[in-house]
Amino acid sequence: MFKTIDGDIIDVEMLHWDEARLMPNSMDPELVKIIDELSPGKDYRLYKARYPFGTKILDKNISYLPLQNGKTISFNSDRLPKTMIKDLAYDPAKTNPVAIVLDKYSEFYVSIGKNILPYAMVGPGDLFGTARILDNVDSWHSTVLNTSFSRWELTSGARSIFMLPKITENISHMKLKKMYGLSQDKPDNYQDHWSIFREIVAKTQGSWRSEFLFFSNKWFEKLKDPAWAKLYCYLLRENRRSYKFGHNIVSWEITFNAIEQNKKMIYSPYTLNTARHLFAISSGTFPGFAPCINEDSAPTQMLQKAYLEGYGLKDQYPLIVKPTHFSLIKPEPVYYFLNYPTLTQCNPQTFKGKSLITLLDELERVIKKYQIGIQEDALAKHTSLYNIAQATDFSYYHNTPDNFTNIKNNILIPDDDQRFICETGSFPNHSPFLKGCIKVSSR
Repeated sequence: MFKTIDGDIIDVEMLHWDEARLMPNSMDPELVKIIDELSPGKDYRLYKARYPFGTKILDKNISYLPLQNGKTISFNSDRLPKTMIKDLAYDPAKTNPVAIVLDKYSEFYVSIGKNILPYAMVGPGDLFGTARILDNVDSWHSTVLNTSFSRWELTSGARSIFMLPKITENISHMKLKKMYGLSQDKPDNYQDHWSIFREIVAKTQGSWRSEFLFFSNKWFEKLKDPAWAKLYCYLLRENRRSYKFGHNIVSWEITFNAIEQNKKMIYSPYTLNTARHLFAISSGTFPGFAPCINEDSAPTQMLQKAYLEGYGLKDQYPLIVKPTHFSLIKPEPVYYFLNYPTLTQCNPQTFKGKSLITLLDELERVIKKYQIGIQEDALAKHTSLYNIAQATDFSYYHNTPDNFTNIKNNILIPDDDQRFICETGSFPNHSPFLKGCIKVSSR
């Protein structure tokens, strides 16, 4: 057990490789084999950390360890034991902690003003934090121009999580506050849901924890050593895989621009950028959204119980959605909500004044033109973009589609996707999130 110098218990367990390698379902067999061949000694320490739901793990260039009292402590705090300072302290201008996710899913995101933009969900077996380590292996990478920087934030569990039914009724929220002793007022917008969820979980002292295995600094001192070349190459490959979209973005943009010119596509920048973002979601690069059907990203059952019994939801079931990455090899679709824009390149205010159903109609036309244009492009035929255009379906939903035959009534969503079937109450088809949404699915 580790304690700070003033007596707070740190919810961290120190491990050696022979202990960590046995953790089930969390280690890539190839990585285990590579490290086994290196046979690292007892001085190559690892630290298993357990974070309650909603705990901040990374805040741009500051990283945190969990304390058992629910608070956190910086990796660079002088309150840490000397061994942990030696193993985990880092220069935020050059490096950052490297970790493997052991249990549950957590969310990387970017804060731009008051907006939270989900970037990636990481789960068991995912490795992160290697970019700066690799930048500093070669001396020419250590210059200011070549060193990567971090704008990401990471919380335990899903950060961009919200409930589909309306939960802004004053009297009902006051009942919820009283039952759980909450300080949070009713949510003003969808991004406030998480703050209330986090406080409910904290007040109930639930057992939900995400788990991470952090590598001590010594693990990366010998990456230039030829004997460590296999580990270095593994880290390089995994890092490149995590940035595969970045490697393709220029060719994607050129292809989209050419299609727009060839097909004389005259639409707003917001419509075009939203369509491109949907292709990025269909590639698995950025997350869409999907219903919470298990506890892997949040203590869902506890939150649903709170809104059924505390808030008093009766007519509608407390469906919760979370960020989820799409994959062509899995049958589960993901969704994009026009009332929850997550694209980074265009301000939603540029579309202000037009209706959501008009935007849906434009998106259906634009995406169809993009798909046809990509399939007609001889240069694109052996690329991931071509495969996505061939293998992905986009469906469009609105609560009042009226005469738009290319748009479905959102009341049909549970018929098309059984994850939305409600155990009690009705499907919340009047939710603002469902008044204009696009389903991304495999053909």
